[in-house]
This record gives sequence, C-alpha cells and structure tokens, in this order.
Amino acid sequence: MAASLGISVANVKIVSVYTGSVVVEFQILDDTAGTVDSAGGLTKVEQSLSKKLSTNSISLGAPILSYKVTKKIVQPTSSSSS
Repeated sequence: MAASLGISVANVKIVSVYTGSVVVEFQILDDTAGTVDSAGGLTKVEQSLSKKLSTNSISLGAPILSYKVTKKIVQPTSSSSS
C-alpha cells in the first residue's frame, strides 16, 4: 500500500485487525523525513488512497469489498521538563 501511495512503509501504522472478514484499521502518519510531503501531503495521499480503493486499482492481497476513509487530526503532545 505504501509503495502505491508513494510513501514510506514507516508512514503506515496498522491499528487493528479483526477476525472474520478481514478488516484492517490503519493510519497514514506524517513524518519529519518529508516522505509524505514529497507525495503531495496528507490530503493528496488521502485522495490517492480513496481513488485507488474506489477503482480497485490497489492490490492488498484480497478483494476489497468495502472501505471507509476518515480523517483524524492528532495534535502532537508536548513533553515538558521539570
């Protein structure tokens, strides 16, 4: 998936996998190395993923019966020194 989106595998985080029909929840993470930026940024990667899923032009090892793309903005946590 990462290769077809033009990003590093380090930017794809598997959050959970459910039994039965294979359901995989994952996140696309931004990075400081600029991999996502070089692919056009998170919005462009999201659009590319949505297009590839809707047209079945991405191979994930099994047929894609349905999908849902959601955005979740995570604010970085700041660590304070005492």
